[in-house]
Amino acid sequence: MRIIINADDFGINEGFNTAVEYAFIEGCLNSASLMVRGHRAAQAVEIAKRNAGLAVGLHADFDRGFIAMMAEWIFRRKKFKSWIERELRAQIEQCHALGIAQLSHLDSHRHVHMIPAAFSVFARLAAEYNIPRVRVMNENCFLAFCDNPGIDWLKIGSWMKWPVLTVFRWMSGRAARSDTYFYGLTYSGRLFGRNVKKIRVPKWYDAVEVSFHPSAFIDVMGAKHNIDKKFYASADRMGELETVMNKDFPKNIAR
Repeated sequence: MRIIINADDFGINEGFNTAVEYAFIEGCLNSASLMVRGHRAAQAVEIAKRNAGLAVGLHADFDRGFIAMMAEWIFRRKKFKSWIERELRAQIEQCHALGIAQLSHLDSHRHVHMIPAAFSVFARLAAEYNIPRVRVMNENCFLAFCDNPGIDWLKIGSWMKWPVLTVFRWMSGRAARSDTYFYGLTYSGRLFGRNVKKIRVPKWYDAVEVSFHPSAFIDVMGAKHNIDKKFYASADRMGELETVMNKDFPKNIAR
């Protein structure tokens, strides 16, 4: 089983970039999702270039909230799809222009790519640009809670996110089938301590992606909203870095 230990928000600020390089060299991190329009995207690309073996995908950022994008999908579907395609294509091309010749995967900030009309565009452009994988939010939150019982899923709103993303995945049908299991939704942003003591992967998946948001130091640069500033300034970012610095962490992952 292939194990992907991924860091989201690569390129957002210096703290995240430092964490990615540090955890790739000294820890178990082997993948990162680049915010190509982030404040430190160019620095992130330089880090990727000097660390051969670090898989880099695109963490597409559409600078709009999930609710706003849902409304556009419902009320202006054709314009929404055209806009998503223009924006996503531009960000893929920007990655190439900065020197990332081959992207390993596509995903998005706040998982907005799971909106069915957006997901169809992601899947089509992934095929066009020979990008091997689009992240599918297929985590079994009941399994995650049974393995790692706690109340963090209530605090961070997973009880709201998981049903919506699951329905969207079902709506996308065959296009949203994946051989890669995702872990990092139930306890999103708090993947340390008891929340990652055991990660059980359903037997029908060939790979697993565990997605973190680690930072080497508190840095709110690049945050556009107060909720983002609170997230980037949280000590949880250091907690997640500690997890990915542990080379033995993948031993917690099993079928």
